[in-house]
Amino acid sequence: MLILAIICLVFVLLAIHGLISQANQTDDNTVPNKANLYEAPNNMTNYQKQLYDELTDSCSKVKDINTEDLSELAPVVAKNFIADYFSWGNKRGSYDVGGIDYVYGPYHMNFSFGARDYYYYQLDLLMKEYGVENLPIVDDIVIDTVEKQDSQYKVSIWIHDYSNDTDYEEPQYYDAYLVKAHWTYSVPNDSKFNINELPNKSNIMLIVSNDRLEVAYMHEDYVRDIAND
Repeated sequence: MLILAIICLVFVLLAIHGLISQANQTDDNTVPNKANLYEAPNNMTNYQKQLYDELTDSCSKVKDINTEDLSELAPVVAKNFIADYFSWGNKRGSYDVGGIDYVYGPYHMNFSFGARDYYYYQLDLLMKEYGVENLPIVDDIVIDTVEKQDSQYKVSIWIHDYSNDTDYEEPQYYDAYLVKAHWTYSVPNDSKFNINELPNKSNIMLIVSNDRLEVAYMHEDYVRDIAND
């Protein structure tokens, strides 16, 4: 009985301690850290580190992402996406697609497959031909325009109905910002890689989803068969 009483007393004291700790929490402790909305990319370039610091600072200033005007945050997100996606000199292979964490969640898989079939499909060959250290990285991004869309942007998700084994399209609508940007690349001085063949401008549609801005659409310049030139 004495042992049982001691055990009960320990549990009561732990419960009281938990209630006191919860009561002493400030608002800052209960609000999610806005600076951690996006994961830091792997093997960041110096320019990416600069952009990610800017993103961290911009996110921390947003109080309510679902009601505020995000015209200042949108270009910062777009820059981080561009620098990660279009840089090759810090990648490990064609499977190492950059920028995925900035993409609209349901599109992750299709985006990755599309990138490996398009922009990244020759990367393994280029690494063997030039050496990864001689491949280009994005070194400067200029935002041309940022336009908050007057109407919500529609994205479509395909749902499988297992009851009758059919697929149907389910539209979703989000507040959106269209960002237009252009950028430049750099390679080592002794690199023979021709950066003039790479895309250097893009339109990016960012939507307010999952309590952050995510890339729902991107259109860039056509990329030629670089390894065959």
